Amino acid sequence: MTKPRIIWFYYWGEWAFPSSPIYMDKDGKFVEEIAMDESVASLPFRMDGYNTAGNSILKQYYFVKEGTPVTYPTSETPTVKTGDTVTTQIVLDNLNDISKAEWTFSDYFGIKTLEIVDASLTDTFEGKAEVEVNGEVVTVNFNEPSGTLDHQGVVNVTFKVLDEEFFQTGNVNPTVAVTGSNNQTINVLNAAYNFTIYPQFSRVQGFVGAEGFFVGDRDNGGFLGQRDWSKVGGSVTLIDSKGNEFKADSIRNNGQFTINKLPLSKDPYIVEMKVPGHFLTRSEESIGFVRDGVVYGKFQSIPIIDLVAGDVNQDNVIDVLDVIAIQNAWNTNDRSADINFDGTVNAVDMAYVQKNYLKQNENVENAPEPKQSHNGKTLETILAELGI
Repeated sequence: MTKPRIIWFYYWGEWAFPSSPIYMDKDGKFVEEIAMDESVASLPFRMDGYNTAGNSILKQYYFVKEGTPVTYPTSETPTVKTGDTVTTQIVLDNLNDISKAEWTFSDYFGIKTLEIVDASLTDTFEGKAEVEVNGEVVTVNFNEPSGTLDHQGVVNVTFKVLDEEFFQTGNVNPTVAVTGSNNQTINVLNAAYNFTIYPQFSRVQGFVGAEGFFVGDRDNGGFLGQRDWSKVGGSVTLIDSKGNEFKADSIRNNGQFTINKLPLSKDPYIVEMKVPGHFLTRSEESIGFVRDGVVYGKFQSIPIIDLVAGDVNQDNVIDVLDVIAIQNAWNTNDRSADINFDGTVNAVDMAYVQKNYLKQNENVENAPEPKQSHNGKTLETILAELGI
């Protein structure tokens, strides 16, 4: 049986681009020379590894000058789920006889994914110090000078992985204020511990492609125009295989919708979109992914879904009844007939009915047959009456 082939990329420096692909030899090893930069106090070096079986691994390192005081978290937990707890041990290195260490745990790029729930001293310092938690700050006061700290775990901090935001990386990277035994401040560098978060939900985005809201030709460079979706009267709903409905949390003025916390499901969802003056649209979408029988959440974008314009009376067919409805609402702001939602029912709205005349909604079963005349009226006679 052939072993999966392994390939690596490395990132050297704070904002580095990935290296060229590096292939491992038959023993799973490689050699690479990388220049050090002494002007950088803490030089990051990250390695991302992949194999042809679809597995991946990330390793993060920091290079500092020998003897530099540093603090960093460690953990035996590389992956967690939202709602779980994870414990990291906070280490101090290259320090002597300190009296106090105060760590501050900040949000990751402004997103709060972790919350401190507990902090306790490691066995080495049990009875030799006191620990206090105040919000995002963990403080250890030593009863007497700490002695030499050489890669020494000082405090265990336990976090809850929050489930308010979809985020797949956990980051523990506290800064620390260290006070020496002579009350002097000691500068200490910090490094991060990253771990993988598996959200127990998906975040979904997409666009409502209402034909009446496009500026220009949809198929020739046209784009969705701005509308006040708080007044449009439309909706986006995802429906699971059991019939449970999950409505969009928001729809932006450009028609982009978001559902922030969609439950995991092995079965596809039905995406249902409704906009006045357009066909109701339903499409099937698989959200998230399944690996080894386990469902994983995903930040997923759904391709734009087009809604055919012209169904004023929402009967799933565009025919003379829609023409009559527009005529009856002519020069008003009647929402059902104002297909493009510009505030006035006029020839622009009628043009959508003309373009899609006699179409049946393919997204529903048993759409009615289109009517070409009603009470002696036809499309042509009504257009003539309106001067179109």
